[in-house]
Amino acid sequence: MLRRAVKNQAIHGICISAEAPPISHLLFADDSIFFVRATIQEADVVNDILRKYEAASGQLVSLEKTTVVFSRGVIRGQRDAVSARLGVEEVREHARYLGLPTVVGRSKKVITDIIRDKLSKRLQGWREKILSRAGKEVLIKAVANSLTTYVMSVFKIPANFCDELRAIVARFWWGHDESKRGIHWVSWRKMARPKGEGGLGFRDFRQFNLALLGKQAWRLLTNPTSLWSRLMKVRYFPDNDFMTARVGYNPSYTWRGILEAREVMRVLDVRISPNKPLDIWYWGLEKDGLYTVRSAYKMLVGKLGDMAEATAIMDGLEEAAARGIRKVEMESDCLPVIEAIRDKQLGRSMFHQLLDDIVKFSLQFESVIWSYVSRVNNCVAHGLAHCIPRAVGKVVLEDGLPPSVNTAVAFDRLLIE
Repeated sequence: MLRRAVKNQAIHGICISAEAPPISHLLFADDSIFFVRATIQEADVVNDILRKYEAASGQLVSLEKTTVVFSRGVIRGQRDAVSARLGVEEVREHARYLGLPTVVGRSKKVITDIIRDKLSKRLQGWREKILSRAGKEVLIKAVANSLTTYVMSVFKIPANFCDELRAIVARFWWGHDESKRGIHWVSWRKMARPKGEGGLGFRDFRQFNLALLGKQAWRLLTNPTSLWSRLMKVRYFPDNDFMTARVGYNPSYTWRGILEAREVMRVLDVRISPNKPLDIWYWGLEKDGLYTVRSAYKMLVGKLGDMAEATAIMDGLEEAAARGIRKVEMESDCLPVIEAIRDKQLGRSMFHQLLDDIVKFSLQFESVIWSYVSRVNNCVAHGLAHCIPRAVGKVVLEDGLPPSVNTAVAFDRLLIE
């Protein structure tokens, strides 16, 4: 009935641009949102459709739970008339829908407060209980992680807030009560490793957020005819495709997050299917070629670390070339990267493109030796990496080593002597 009314121009939906399809209604479970013009005529059409629906289905619309929101250009008299004709209350805006804020401005406090409050209340309720380590592990994975999933699948959570969530969960894991804080014996980075690698399998909130947003990016790629995809294309990339789209003018917070996930998908090697008669997007981490958050998260945790290591190797080669060094021995404690360079692995991802650049750049030297060194025997480089803030980028130490690294240097000298 709604579609027929739109087709007959009895009601008019909203359009975000002249080329965008009109939206007259959105339905989810038992919730309905109608978009019409603020006129008595269209209000009567909506009332008529609702009365027919009630008669046909036997269900009644709860007017007490129904509200109407007007745009800024509607004058007060028109608002009162339309509200009275519909028999519902006017509100300024719907603060939340399905638990998420409907409007997000420059401040992301409205998003972070939702997650923080829910997580703190759930963990606080169990803090006074006597729980074993196994019980805490189950609670964190079943409750704490699930609370953030829905919000993170829509919005890109600020990095500092992801660190705050990690701190809340870590305090619950190590703490005993409000008056006594437990000692954090192991770093969260190690606890977030899979159990097969000696960790507990806790989530890295930043990478999990990107993996969830990658699902939205995947939908834009693989389902371009859906209403949401058509609206996003008209709004943000009308003249090109999603993989080459830019941020654009006055973008939404959701769109910014999806673009970050798109960059991650390039790192994770989304490619054209080799087995289909038609070119389609193929997710190489799953046998059926379909994107999954689980596979993306696993690859993010490992691949981005490899990407950082490969970038450091490229920086080292460039510095050696600038100093006129002709013979190079490159050591790394990241075995996957060293093996990938030695084997000259091929691929279309940003990681493989960087590997190709490393191999080509190394041809200008007389010799380059690629050596894997375990973390135990790589204490100097590991210590230097922790001394330099990540935001600084490449640093050349001209005035000696930091004091915290001197112990490792002295130990290496003893081994050599």
